[in-house]
Amino acid sequence: MLGGITYDEDHKRLWVATINQEQRAQVQSVPLKEIEKYNFKKQKKPIKFEHGTNLSAPLRTSYMTYHKNKLYIGYFDKVQGGQLFAYKLNKKGLFKKDKMQDGLALPSENWSTYSQIQGISFDKNDILLSTSYGDLNSQLLIFKNKLNKPNYNLDLSEADKTIILPPYMEQIIGKDGEIYMLFESATALYRQNPNLLHMDRVIKLKVKFKGLENSKE
Repeated sequence: MLGGITYDEDHKRLWVATINQEQRAQVQSVPLKEIEKYNFKKQKKPIKFEHGTNLSAPLRTSYMTYHKNKLYIGYFDKVQGGQLFAYKLNKKGLFKKDKMQDGLALPSENWSTYSQIQGISFDKNDILLSTSYGDLNSQLLIFKNKLNKPNYNLDLSEADKTIILPPYMEQIIGKDGEIYMLFESATALYRQNPNLLHMDRVIKLKVKFKGLENSKE
C-alpha cells in the first residue's frame, strides 16, 4: 500500500511510504543506481527495497517529502486536524539508529496541520500544502517556513496565501517559484462523472507572494 513517494537528491535515494505486517506506517528506500540498472524484461520481478524503517508516528502515511536531510511525513484526516512529523536522517541519508524505540523510529519534530492535507513540498523559504476532499474545490496553501518557531501550526488560518483550484488535487512539487500539481480527477473512476473537470496532465503554476488578492501581504 503506497502512501507517498519522494526523492532525496542529496543521497540519490527514492523513498516510498508503505505499511508493515502490523498495518502501521513504514518507509522503504532504494538507491537511484539500483533503479537505473533495473531491467524488468530481464529480471521479471519487482525491484527490491534496500532499507526499511517502521515509524512510531503517524500510524498511517498520507503524504511525504524530503527537505534538507529530513523526511517530512504527514497524516490526512478528513475531519479532525492532521499531523506532520519530521525525521532527521544521518550522513548516509538513512534513519538514525539511536532515534529508535522498540524498533520504531522516533520523529525529531511534529506539528499540527489543516485536516485535509494531500501533499507537501518545500521551495526556498516557503512550505506548500495541497488540500482536497471529495468533489469540492482544492486549495493550495503557501506558508513562509516558520517550522523552527515554538507552537507553530500549519493551519488554514496561518497560510500566507491560499489559491483555489479544481477538485482532486493530490501531489505537488515546488521548485524555483513554480509549482507542479498532479490531479486525481483523470483516473477512470472520476472520468465517469461528466460534471467533473478532469485534469489529465501535470499543471505548472508560477506564484509570486506580492500582488495576489488573497495574500496576507
